[in-house]
Amino acid sequence: IESANQLINKITGKNVTLFRPPYGSYNKSVLRQTNLSAVNWTVDTNDWRYRTSAPVVQNVSTYAHDGAIILMHDIHQWSVDAVPQIIKNLKAQGYTFVTVSTLLTVQDGGAKAQQVY
Repeated sequence: IESANQLINKITGKNVTLFRPPYGSYNKSVLRQTNLSAVNWTVDTNDWRYRTSAPVVQNVSTYAHDGAIILMHDIHQWSVDAVPQIIKNLKAQGYTFVTVSTLLTVQDGGAKAQQVY
């Protein structure tokens, strides 16, 4: 986590404050190793199960809610293909899109080190 953080900082000049634990897995020992905040998702599209974008779009439509963080994997072309329709659908329902940092600031006053969101 820390070596990736240092590389991102070196390339972008930006300090990382958040990370997504692989598979959403973490424990207290992992959290103590960094001052970053762990961010998981509240809507899992299960995109890895499919080979077309339709069920990915449907899962987001079914489970999206205010403040949701939607998990998708850009390694699957069908997930990438689903994004324009997902954005269109959610905007039509009145949703707006913000960064996770902005979302956490609105909901909790900002991310706290070694916490899980």
